[in-house]
Amino acid sequence: MSLFEYPDRVTLQDDGSYRWECATEKAYERKSYTITMKVCIGISLFVLVYGTILSVMFHQSPWIYILSDAAFLLIAFLICLGMDRLPGNAREIYHLTDTYIRSGYGRSGASFSFNRTREVIVSEKYIELKGKFGGPRIYVPAEDMAFVRDYILKRLPGEANIKYIDED
Repeated sequence: MSLFEYPDRVTLQDDGSYRWECATEKAYERKSYTITMKVCIGISLFVLVYGTILSVMFHQSPWIYILSDAAFLLIAFLICLGMDRLPGNAREIYHLTDTYIRSGYGRSGASFSFNRTREVIVSEKYIELKGKFGGPRIYVPAEDMAFVRDYILKRLPGEANIKYIDED
């Protein structure tokens, strides 16, 4: 298996780590779009305020900043809306080691060290690790959930709070 291939089941690698790919839930996907829009609104407000200050300082019309901001927000909204309208769920890739889990690949990937975990939410479909500033939600195939859950729980710090939720 190549470095870029991820199986649908949790698979042991030559280096002792595990890899897999799994579909996420649409609600979890929407959460990322909401965060993206909040960040875009924050950037837009900064540009708008800064542009207005520059306009006043240099006695220029603020319309260029207003129109640029409106175009930026419209593009961001349309991209998020378009992504949300796509059929099916997004798929996420995971790489699990003894000390951390990595979700995503390349620049879009994010690693989370088990020793930073403060809270864990365990459900039938996913395991969510939360640190001081958030953390990943790990989707696992049903057949491998018990293994991944036990593997992760054994590596958490003693003070981590574990919650089991029932999704019906």
